[in-house]
Amino acid sequence: MRALFLLISLFCSQGAYASDTGLSGFNIQHFHLAGDGSGVFSIEGSQLLKHHHNFLRLHSDVSGSLITSGNPATNRLVDLIDTLWSSEISFSLGLFDIANVGLQVPFYFYVGGNNESQRNFQTTSLGDVGFDGKIRLLEESSKTPGVAFKARLTAPTGENSKFTGEGSPTFSLKVILDRHWDDLYVATNLGYQFIDRHFIQSGRTGAFWNVKNDDRLLFGMGTSYKLPWQNKSWSVLGQLIGETVISHGSEVTTPIEFHLGCSKKFDHGLNLEAGAGRGLTNAIGSPAYRVFLGLSYDFSTLQ
Repeated sequence: MRALFLLISLFCSQGAYASDTGLSGFNIQHFHLAGDGSGVFSIEGSQLLKHHHNFLRLHSDVSGSLITSGNPATNRLVDLIDTLWSSEISFSLGLFDIANVGLQVPFYFYVGGNNESQRNFQTTSLGDVGFDGKIRLLEESSKTPGVAFKARLTAPTGENSKFTGEGSPTFSLKVILDRHWDDLYVATNLGYQFIDRHFIQSGRTGAFWNVKNDDRLLFGMGTSYKLPWQNKSWSVLGQLIGETVISHGSEVTTPIEFHLGCSKKFDHGLNLEAGAGRGLTNAIGSPAYRVFLGLSYDFSTLQ
C-alpha cells in the first residue's frame, strides 16, 4: 500500500511540468479489466468474492492511434494521441457474501502524439481513480442466468489536457447477466455513464473541436471456453466492448473494440491472461491496435 501511494505521488508531481496536447479534452481509455476477476477480460460477471476475501490484479496495455481529429484552425487531421501505454492496479474485497467493493488506480507511463500546434509531445500521467460496488441480485441456476448490479464512481485525478481524465467526477450503473454451459461461459453487460457535457477545446484560442463528450451508453459481451488439458486450467477468451455518446451518437463518438486472448490458472490463486485486439470503428478512443497482459491473485475461490 505504501508503494501505491508513492507511485501516485510520483505521477502527480510529474504532471506539474510534463507536456500535453494544449487542449481541454476527456478520458480516452475505455479499456479496463474486471477488477474482481469475474467475467471475461473487461466484461463483468455476476460472481462474488467470499466475505472478507480479496482479489488483486495488475494489468498493462499498449494501444495506438486513439485520436485522429480535425483541427478547426488548420482543417487538417491530427493524430493527437498516437501511442498510449497504461497500467492499472485493482483491489476488490468481498462483503457478507452479497457484495464486492473495489478500487482501481490507473497509471499512464507513456502518452505520445501531436499537440494542437502539431508538434510531438511525450508525457506521463495518473488516470481517474475508480471506486466500485457490485451486488448480486440472482445467483445462476440450471434455469436462470446470474444477475448482478454494479455502480462505479470515478474521481478527477487524471488530466484532461493529456486525455487521461474526464476533468470531473463520473458515475455509472451497469446490469450484468452471465451463464455457464459446462466449459462454455457467456456474459453480457449493459450500462449508463453520467458525464458532464463538454467539447474538446483549444487552450490557446478557445476554439471548440468537432467532438462532444456527454452521457454514454455502455455495452459489451464476452465468452470463454476451458480447454481440455492440464485440468482445464487454460481458457480461450473473446470479447466485444463499446460505448456511445447518447446525445450525439455517431461513428466518431462510438468506440467499439474486439479482443481475443487466453488465460492460465496456476495453483494457489495465481492467474495470467493475455490478449490483443483492435477498434472496429473510426472513433475517439478506438485504437488501431491494443495488446495487453494481466496478472492477478485470487485470495479466495469465486462463488
